[in-house]
Formats: sequence, C-alpha cells, structure tokens
Amino acid sequence: MKINFVYVVKYTGNKIKKIDSLELGEKEKINILNSMKKHLEKSFHQKLPAFNVNMYFQPEPYSYTVLNEESDNLEEHAKTIHELVKQLQELLKNQKKEKAIVDGTTKYRTFLFNVEHEGNTYFVMNLIPSRKSIEHKKFIITKKNEMRYVELDYGLPLPEEPAAIFDSKKNIISVYKAEEFDKILADNAALKAQAEDKFGKLINGEIIVLDYQIKGISENYFNDLNIRHYKSLSAYSSITFKENITKENFIKAIQHESIPEEQRLQINGSQINIESKDQFKILISVMSERLLLDLLKDKIKTV
Repeated sequence: MKINFVYVVKYTGNKIKKIDSLELGEKEKINILNSMKKHLEKSFHQKLPAFNVNMYFQPEPYSYTVLNEESDNLEEHAKTIHELVKQLQELLKNQKKEKAIVDGTTKYRTFLFNVEHEGNTYFVMNLIPSRKSIEHKKFIITKKNEMRYVELDYGLPLPEEPAAIFDSKKNIISVYKAEEFDKILADNAALKAQAEDKFGKLINGEIIVLDYQIKGISENYFNDLNIRHYKSLSAYSSITFKENITKENFIKAIQHESIPEEQRLQINGSQINIESKDQFKILISVMSERLLLDLLKDKIKTV
C-alpha cells in the first residue's frame, strides 16, 4: 500500500472549483499512510450494504455503485455522487496538478488521497476541518522523550479514518461517515431532507424548544426557508440546546431589539405561538446555538 498523491480541493459555493496537489516527499507520504493504514486495511476489505434510492437517511456505512446511467434519470443524491466520480475519473487521467499553496489564503475544504493497494487505485476522501487548522502557532512538543520548540506557519489536521473511499476499478464509493460525505459533496438536497424531517417533528410536537411547545406553524412555511435555515434546523438537538442555552438568553434572543417588533416572538405559558412565516424564520435562526449567542454578543445585527 502506498500514497501516490495528496490533493486538496477548493469549492465555490457547492461546486468543486479547483484541485491542487500537495508537494510532499516520500517520507511524509509514508508517515501519512502509517497514520491511516490500520483503518484503510479494514475498509478496503469491508463489504457494505448498498445505497437505497428510496431512503434518504442511509444506514451508515453504505456503498454506492456508479453505473453508466444518464444523470437525468437519477435520484438527486445519486446525481451529486455521479458528478463527483466524473471529477475523480478525470483526476486519474491527469494526475499532475498545480502546487497547493497552504498558508490560509486559499480555503481548501477536502482531502483526496490517491492510494495504491493490491494493483488498484483508490481515492480516500475526508473533510479538512477549518476550525482545527493551525495558523502561526508555537509549540513545545515531545518526540521520543525529547522536548522540542516548534513554530508552525500553517497546518492542516490529518484524518485517521476515511469518510469515503472510491474504488476506481469497481467504480464503487464506500461511505463510512455519511454526514461528512454529504459535506464533501456539498449536497444541499441531503441537508434539506434532514431539515424537512425535523420540520415535521416540530409541527407534530415531537420537538420542543427548551420547555416550550411551538404552535401555529403552517406546512407552507418550509418552502420559504433557505440553506442557513436548513443547517440550523437539521443540526438542532433539544437535549444539547437545553444544556447550553438558558431560558433567559433564549427569551432575550427571540425579543432582541434588532428584530422588528411585529416579528418578535411571545411566550404564552408553556408555548410559543407562531403568527407569520417571518416569526417562524426567527425561531429557526435562534435554534442555532452559535447564531443565538452571536446575536446576544452583538456579533450579528439581525437573524
């Protein structure tokens, strides 16, 4: 098993804009491979249940076989996978790419590791978590019981477990972390489906916000939501929200001075009555813990 190339991918919106190559020496490639090898060896020989086009929430992990189908005849999620595979196949034909400039000026979103194993070529895919990137940091590190002082200009965190692997010989994508893979695809259809599932539970009273039941939601309100609302709604957890947000801060947020007075939410006993689609958007926005806290800290002026 060996790594031939390590690529980093830049996106514009939801489309891959550019794939660049990290210029690494053989020693660095070996070190990267050694950090991933245990999980890769297991993954290469693991048989996964097949993707079911009738299920949006797949069992995790799952596999998807890319056939020579016309993309117009495919389900939306499958279309997105096909588009990614086309780009991976092009990358196999033209493996030499421009040198990646890894200094924080170019925001790369995804790692693609070109791995050779038993006569086959695989692409191992992972997100690059920007919140964990290292920029202008100084460390004291321990290596083989020796203490060293190190200054780093910029660094990208390396994964140990694959999010997904593309088998170029069998034309199969194996997905081990469905949520991370959806982000690699920049698949808004998947995000929208997750949000729609939470929306239904909110209407039915299966989801509450703190101790408040939400009343008055029209089924048509979902049609007016945007990607930001999908993210807030799909990520919402009643348990973690209650752990991290106090009732006092929640009330301050839904009645914040930056919100037009007619759109501010009012609490009536143990419930919140939604009277318009604009009020509903306010509610969905503040169901994001980060956005709610940023609003209270005046980092943002409106939801």
